[in-house]
Amino acid sequence: MGFVILNGILLPEEKYRKVQGALPIDNGVFETLLVRDITIPFASYHWKRLWRSAYEIAPTHTLPFTVSGLEKDIHSLVEKNKGLPCCRVRIKYFTESTPAAISDSLIGSYLIECFPVSIKDTLWNEKGWQVGIASGCIKTADKVSHIKDSQRTACKAAAIIAANRGWNDALLLNQFGRVVESSIANIWWVKDNVLHTPPLSEGCVAGVMRQYLLDSCLQRSIPVREQPLSLAELYAADEVFLSNAIRGIKWLSQIEQARYTHTFSRTLYDAVF
Repeated sequence: MGFVILNGILLPEEKYRKVQGALPIDNGVFETLLVRDITIPFASYHWKRLWRSAYEIAPTHTLPFTVSGLEKDIHSLVEKNKGLPCCRVRIKYFTESTPAAISDSLIGSYLIECFPVSIKDTLWNEKGWQVGIASGCIKTADKVSHIKDSQRTACKAAAIIAANRGWNDALLLNQFGRVVESSIANIWWVKDNVLHTPPLSEGCVAGVMRQYLLDSCLQRSIPVREQPLSLAELYAADEVFLSNAIRGIKWLSQIEQARYTHTFSRTLYDAVF
């Protein structure tokens, strides 16, 4: 938008671009969050995931930030970029080397960027989204697939497919041929008034909104199950929706030839937001 923060220092974007190529920003993780009217929704969820992800990629590094420091940086950046009342903030935490080569003395680096977001995009979608399957884009289920890292090649490719085909988003399969997530969100489906979402072991990202919805359902005694999602189960579902921390819940009206309703999804949305 005009300014970024690199390791706590506010920089004009053009100055940052001159040094960007020398930074190992692809060797790390990122956290994307919404800032709305100077508040950070689900902040505790974001910080918990960022700290956990940072530890998993570089367990012996010293983190270059604190929660209070990040929140101060974010508010300063949003104000400088005139990003209110609503914007998307992305925090990238990156290291100079791979985990196998690190030592106890290394300290990672971080970058904070700010982008405008329409408030409308964060609310319930009255018109259902239409999505498809991103054939050939495999999201491999492994011990780090739940982390939002900078190498999300399959998700980036799926997003391109969705754009080229006029879809709102595209779904990815794992190596077992089961549905994992979309290019930008976790996936949920409703069958016989029971909510479901794939477990992290299937390869999906440990989404902030995903965890918030799981916690909210538990608190409200809403039946929810974590189980793998086959294509057959997807097409036979009563309802399907996507979730992420920026866009909230987006219900799907169509996946290829399958069509869906949204009664349960809308009731859940009204209950937890």
